[in-house]
Amino acid sequence: MKKLFILFITAILFTVNGAFARDVDRKIIKDATVEQIQAIILDTISLYEGVITKKEINKNEHKYVVDYNGTTFLGMVGWSKDKKYPKAMFSCQLKQKGKDVEIVSRKVIYSGWFGPQAVFNHYKKIYQEIEYQGFVIEKG
Repeated sequence: MKKLFILFITAILFTVNGAFARDVDRKIIKDATVEQIQAIILDTISLYEGVITKKEINKNEHKYVVDYNGTTFLGMVGWSKDKKYPKAMFSCQLKQKGKDVEIVSRKVIYSGWFGPQAVFNHYKKIYQEIEYQGFVIEKG
């Protein structure tokens, strides 16, 4: 019984402090410049302000990192003022490759008491916005 209790406590501590890399995605945007794609990404990030929190926006290195905001149950019902916490991280980095732009997107899910949560892939929204602006995206 003692071994089971220690195993249970160890599992809880691991899931609370763990972060799980879920998705890494690489695409090529044809006939584009980093500056054009950077403008689209920054506009898309600003659209989701409140849902995401900016962690790092580095325009020189073309690197963008945001946190997905989660909401506690007590925050949803109005019993807590602390309504947001980071439940995942999304990052995106751009590199010029000749006439094309390489975009690498990553998502890391922070684990909670009961393991990782389902989190939307915001890089899919970024890809949709890029395609909507008339650019062609291919697998990297």
